[in-house]
Amino acid sequence: MVTSSSPLRATEQHQPLLPVFVVPEHQNRTNCAHHPTELKAKVLLHQPAFGGVERTSSELRLMDDAHHPLYISDALWSLNCHFKPIEIMNSVIHSLLVLRKSDVRLDCLWQTVKEGDPMTDRSREFVRKLKFLNVSVVHIFNPGGFHGLEMTDALALFEAVKNFIYSTRGVEVEVSRASY
Repeated sequence: MVTSSSPLRATEQHQPLLPVFVVPEHQNRTNCAHHPTELKAKVLLHQPAFGGVERTSSELRLMDDAHHPLYISDALWSLNCHFKPIEIMNSVIHSLLVLRKSDVRLDCLWQTVKEGDPMTDRSREFVRKLKFLNVSVVHIFNPGGFHGLEMTDALALFEAVKNFIYSTRGVEVEVSRASY
């Protein structure tokens, strides 16, 4: 697994050793979460933080969430953009809205999302777009929960990651709150 602070460069260096799995240490500090389609690798995103300008229904529904209110998401997104919010936001919006098959180098994506995460709608839209472009996707949606809080069975999470790593193609996965 590559856990480099520069996953784009790391995947190019390890290209002959395919498959390469990229797990960002923290999505808010790596370009990997903002440009996952540029990686020629299998990418694991655990509760990714996609932001943007226009409000989604999950953001509006969870605007005053006790664990992750919208103003916190906005502040983190702004900081995440390294004080260049327009370029980064446009890049992510480009990735989500106008992605073409020729833009995608991604082999496979594994992503978890919690129902109580204000960024759920953006993550789901990203998954829909990748599926439309025939990228293999494992999307795990957990009812309940919150962004940034992992209140599930750690062994079940590790088992889900292991199954993804050992698989060659992703499948749609719906899980209950009790499992992972």
